[in-house]
Amino acid sequence: MANIKSKIKKSKFALSLYGIYVKLRSKARFLYLKWFTKKLTEDDLIKQFSAIGLNPGDVIVVNSSMTKIGLLENGPATVVNALKRYIGHEGLIVMPTYPHRGMHQYLENCKLFDVNETPSQNGAISEYFRKSEGTYRSAHPTHSVAAWGKDAEKIVAGHENCKTPYAKGSPYDKLIQMGAKNFLIGVNFDHMILLRSFDDLGENNKINTYIPNKIYHVPVKLASGDIVTVDTPCHDPEFFSKERWNMRLFSYMKEYITFGHLGNAETWVLSSKEMFRIQQECADKDIYPFYHYRFKPEYEQV
Repeated sequence: MANIKSKIKKSKFALSLYGIYVKLRSKARFLYLKWFTKKLTEDDLIKQFSAIGLNPGDVIVVNSSMTKIGLLENGPATVVNALKRYIGHEGLIVMPTYPHRGMHQYLENCKLFDVNETPSQNGAISEYFRKSEGTYRSAHPTHSVAAWGKDAEKIVAGHENCKTPYAKGSPYDKLIQMGAKNFLIGVNFDHMILLRSFDDLGENNKINTYIPNKIYHVPVKLASGDIVTVDTPCHDPEFFSKERWNMRLFSYMKEYITFGHLGNAETWVLSSKEMFRIQQECADKDIYPFYHYRFKPEYEQV
């Protein structure tokens, strides 16, 4: 299975066909939901949160696919407002708001990253959340996050000063230290942003995912309106994008995941501290979420 996925990623023609298939599948799902199911409300979602592993006051990092949930009464606002009502101001909600779908191409062409205006490319829920009232966004030009709730401003502060996106002092580091819950809605580990933080934070990590000796100097317009230059490395597109497969770690973490459903979407909830601990144990055994690293035999069977 791993070899098949690897070949698809490396074939432009196969990747193009797969992209068409995904779009048609998504459209078919939308039409089915529109014609044959009722719209989900905020109250509908709130009733499901406790059963899928969330509690009021939690610190959560949300990775999502809105189309997987079902037809929503007010689109992404339904999910964002339901989460805010349920988690409350004593909790914290964080979502990725990356301005790109490909880091290298983005950095090669980036003229300015505007914290207030540059849209998120992490889906409709993320973009609505970014613009919603009381939300703060970090000022990293490639791996920004948005946060709402208790200490939201502190979580995002200083991201522009980090030497790498997930470095010590980054929002990712702070969230792991807080024991944030990864909340996946209709997506799997390949979309879980906190799992990637081990690249920079793992003490026993042997893999460099960045282009060697290459730093980009990106103009960033802060929320205050001031413009600063942020230095950042870039993930190697030939290695990071084509070789990475986070789902290789699933079998090691599955017993710590709370599985459930939000609407029609499968949900996973996983403690970031457990996630990071297991990643360190795997790295000690030379086990990494990449296709062609020197995997142990048992790792190949995932």
